[in-house]
Amino acid sequence: MATLSTIGGLAYAMGPSVEKSSKGILADVLKCLGDNKKHMRECTLTALDSWIAAAQLDKMVPYIIVSLGDQKTGSEGRKDLFDWLSKHVSKMSDPSEALPLLKPSASSLMDKSSEVRKAAESFMNEILRICGQEVVGRNLKDLPSPTLAIVSERLKLSTVHEGFSESVKMVTTSMSLPSKAGLKNNKHGLNDRGSNVGKLVSQRGLPARASVTMVSTQDPAQSQALFNIKDSNKEERERRVLVRKFKFEEPRREQIDELKIDLFKHFREDVSLRLWNSDFKRQIDGIELLQKALPSSWKEVIELLDILLRWFVLRFCESNTTCLLKVLDFLPELFDILKDQSYMLTEAEAAIFLPCLIEKSGHNIEKVREKMGELIKQMINIYSLPKLIPYILEGLRSKNNRTRIECVDIVGYFIDHHGTEVGGLMKNLPSVAALTAERDGEIRKAALNTLATAYKNLGDDVWRYVGKLSDAQRSMLDDRFKWKAREMDKRREGRPGDARAALRRSVRENGSDIAEQSGEVVSRPVAGSMISRDFGYADAHMDRHMVPRQIPSTSGPVDWREALEIVALGLPEQSVEGMKVICHELTQAADPESTLLEDLIKEADRLVSCLAVMF
Repeated sequence: MATLSTIGGLAYAMGPSVEKSSKGILADVLKCLGDNKKHMRECTLTALDSWIAAAQLDKMVPYIIVSLGDQKTGSEGRKDLFDWLSKHVSKMSDPSEALPLLKPSASSLMDKSSEVRKAAESFMNEILRICGQEVVGRNLKDLPSPTLAIVSERLKLSTVHEGFSESVKMVTTSMSLPSKAGLKNNKHGLNDRGSNVGKLVSQRGLPARASVTMVSTQDPAQSQALFNIKDSNKEERERRVLVRKFKFEEPRREQIDELKIDLFKHFREDVSLRLWNSDFKRQIDGIELLQKALPSSWKEVIELLDILLRWFVLRFCESNTTCLLKVLDFLPELFDILKDQSYMLTEAEAAIFLPCLIEKSGHNIEKVREKMGELIKQMINIYSLPKLIPYILEGLRSKNNRTRIECVDIVGYFIDHHGTEVGGLMKNLPSVAALTAERDGEIRKAALNTLATAYKNLGDDVWRYVGKLSDAQRSMLDDRFKWKAREMDKRREGRPGDARAALRRSVRENGSDIAEQSGEVVSRPVAGSMISRDFGYADAHMDRHMVPRQIPSTSGPVDWREALEIVALGLPEQSVEGMKVICHELTQAADPESTLLEDLIKEADRLVSCLAVMF
């Protein structure tokens, strides 16, 4: 801070010559806006005040453009810089010299931070007031069409420059607020049915608080399909979107820009403008349009699922609770559709969505936490539990204590409903047990409850899987286990570990029957808790996730499927018996006269997936 004060003083003392004598220093000064301390940013702005008094703003513009595009500047730094620019742009000798700042400002209108968006809009409106609409329009005409449409709407341009595309004209007119002139022209537009201009003007005359949609039913866009998958290349998009697996990171600016391009490319224009609007009410309108189209357009939704998931992540990262709750109402419906179509998320789709869902599950609003918790539990219908567990375990290391508590509770839920063996939960119990040493009492309580659930399932064997613990931790666990045993006795649920022992006996007996039949397996229900769902193999292509539900008439594939489900459970004894059945079926299919091979090949992806789980 002392250095910044010194630089500001030197600049003021040197006057205009500071620009030639200190090349590069201004760029370093602007980097200080990325500091998370407010006092540091204020000192930086004070130094900039001294600099602008000496060198004028037009000499600083190239450095400011770089700073606005630098991700390290941070949202607070960009917001402060836009506020500072708004204050000084009107004092320029020639305000048009600030026009090069329009394009980086337009990009900031799509920033994930609402404060940055407001500050950028305020700055652009200041330039618009000084320079006029024609000058601003001429400098923005070569922006991409989607960005240009949003900028035109936000700045409320009443006259659109000739360089603007026709689609932008239509969107800008349809989304502008009503005016007296618009209301007068509305009557003429309604009478002139054949005029496109009349249609657009009639849309301008709609009241802002009306319940009708943003774009009139007469709009030609309404006749177009909601989704455009003609040039969709899902595999290429998934390779292009680089995300860190398991651990959540805030979306980077370039990722947000890529999402905007994909959204406007593959979704109808009116829907894209709603979803990419800063007004949460219009975002909700866009979600409702998707909700209505979901039952009939599930194929298109699956093809564009990665884009939707990236958009949902942005909504999770924002603070608007109303829009977030609407998203959380829509997602269960979407996941039910995916389940009904036997679709399994690709690894890329899971890596896009799950880290954010897990991290944000510790929301400070209880209703949001509950909905997110239910959503995570629902995920096993479209993503296998063994692959889901690592994401949940990453949540145990979150800096947000609420997130850690939610993740511990979810681990307990899966243990209670699916057992400790399924999904590798047993080998991850040390991660839960380690939380019993936390200072936060709520985290300790959640961890103890989850371990008590594991004790109910495993009995005294649980001590073999909790890892190294201090005497104090062991004492806490022992007290909680005794309490759990008493509770089970009151409810007549038997003793801890009885259910697991009975399951093992059942498996041994079934295994003996199978061995005695020399490979001839009789179809029977699988003992124990089991996930009643189809298991699919996560591949990058959509069609490979569509697991067929029809059962062939031959007995071979039926036994093959049952064996795959047994192996997928992860129980050692059951897996061995399941593999015996699989080996028998493969031997039968190897016969040149057998017709089973073609049916079994269709299930090869499931076999590979199950074998991966075993490893």
